[in-house]
Amino acid sequence: MEKTVLCRSDNSQKTEIEKTVKNENDESSQTTRLPYYLQNFLTVLQAVLENEDDRILFNDEDMSLIHAFEKLSVMGQKLYVRLFQRKLKWLQVSKLDYEEIRSDLAPVAQELVQQRFLQSENDLEHLGEALDLLPAPELKSLAKTSTLVILGLRNCS
Repeated sequence: MEKTVLCRSDNSQKTEIEKTVKNENDESSQTTRLPYYLQNFLTVLQAVLENEDDRILFNDEDMSLIHAFEKLSVMGQKLYVRLFQRKLKWLQVSKLDYEEIRSDLAPVAQELVQQRFLQSENDLEHLGEALDLLPAPELKSLAKTSTLVILGLRNCS
């Protein structure tokens, strides 16, 4: 379960629209065109940072986050931008479906957690947040095993 957190991006250097990425099938590098959503994100970021009046709005912490974003893998950047565009709430990684990034997003999400672009289930602060993430059948099962009374439900089976 991961939560998207607002990225306080920062980077005083130009961000490339095209990146050199390793071909997963061999060790040679090739230039690959980035998807539109990542290109747009990088273009806006670059435009803001190139404008002196805008760049001064970023503090050192913001700039270090932008540098950290640039160091993410391309898949990490893609997933972050996809999640950045969504409503800020807790999401289960297993429920995310971005096949164009990778079929198994868990390792990519873990990279984002390690770099502090996402929060993990360890960052849940309230029981209600955790319960909100559970699907109804799992909530019913939890209620049965915990001998809780669920108001409004006649039958928990």
